Amino acid sequence: MSFTKKVSKASESFAKALAQPLMYLAGGGLILAVATLLTQSNIVSALPFLNWAPISVVFNMLKAGIMAVINNLSILFCVGIATSYAKKEKHKAAIISLLAYLMYLAMNNSILTSLGNLAEGSGMAGLVGTGQATILGTQVLDMNVFGGILVGMLCGFVFNRTIDKKFSGAFQMYSGNVFTFMITVLAVGAFSLVTNFAWPYVQMAISAITSAIRSAGAFGIAIYGALERLLIPTGLHHLIYTPFLFSEVGGFLQLGDTTIVGAYPVALTEISMNLPLSDAFYYLTGFVKMFGYMGICLSFIYTAHKENRSRTVALMVPLMVTCLLSTLTEPIDFLFLFAAPLLW
Repeated sequence: MSFTKKVSKASESFAKALAQPLMYLAGGGLILAVATLLTQSNIVSALPFLNWAPISVVFNMLKAGIMAVINNLSILFCVGIATSYAKKEKHKAAIISLLAYLMYLAMNNSILTSLGNLAEGSGMAGLVGTGQATILGTQVLDMNVFGGILVGMLCGFVFNRTIDKKFSGAFQMYSGNVFTFMITVLAVGAFSLVTNFAWPYVQMAISAITSAIRSAGAFGIAIYGALERLLIPTGLHHLIYTPFLFSEVGGFLQLGDTTIVGAYPVALTEISMNLPLSDAFYYLTGFVKMFGYMGICLSFIYTAHKENRSRTVALMVPLMVTCLLSTLTEPIDFLFLFAAPLLW
């Protein structure tokens, strides 16, 4: 097999692996969109029965459930990718990948703690912008979805090469999936060590770009919008927008003796107090980005092969509705990225 064909086959396998978790997000996204729509204040005021406590509780419960999935996409991708890559006994691959991700979080935290590198959150931003995050109750180096994808690929690789290993005699109990798990522990440990020392340099590069954006005027705003989208698959997009939304980089508003800092709180204050809108709104891309995503979804439908068009519509329409009502674009971003990376 030629190198080109090998690359093409590997890319196709990777895209299929990514598609599995996205299918669940499409269904969950539709539920989230409906629940979000029916709890909007203007809708509730027009339909007073929606304000009845039992109905409100149910809708908020549904939103909380789906948001729990969206806020933990990394573990979803980890298990989904590892299971998709596994050539046999996929249920064992799913369990091992879940254990691997939990170990990755614990190992990551252990390294940060041992080196005295645990960051402290502050104010509205919390840990955002520190390069760390809390995932499943564990403070870790923030690799977001990218970390889950890499751990999932690592688990799939180890699983396929160790699951058939057999021992005899006293070591027989360590055969198969037990041996795979033991090797996975070592592999995840090595991965945690490498990323804890290497990933901060990636974050430093992103921070340097943020400073350059601020000093580049209108051109910088264009770069800001592009990078905020392009970095979503790596989970690093928040390193671009956080300094603008929650620090003096995004501007400030002086109200008497009170100084409001950051584009996000400044914009909310201006809206609530009916003040003239400032440049802070340039950095709030969430208010407008969903309209471009409508075009992306329609393009998927228009370019689908005729025999696949109905299935494409069934996938894209819930994603469109979710994006429009809640501005959650990650499912579309990942689908677009791995279906047509260069066009994306």
